[in-house]
Amino acid sequence: MQVVDSVEDCDVLIGVKEVPINELIPNKKYIFFSHTFKEQPYNRELLQAILAKKIQLIDWEVPLPMLKAND
Repeated sequence: MQVVDSVEDCDVLIGVKEVPINELIPNKKYIFFSHTFKEQPYNRELLQAILAKKIQLIDWEVPLPMLKAND
């Protein structure tokens, strides 16, 4: 493992807090608490940016059984 200045070469980015919209890197996979699953109004712009930048979001907030029930 090494510490780097840029995460642009990473395929998957893992965090806990929401990522600022201006720091989202297009076409990546992100794992973090996005607070978008329940359609919280204050994060609507974040979800729109995730979709526009073709980001795959795995939200810590969404229980796995809920995802399987929607398949």
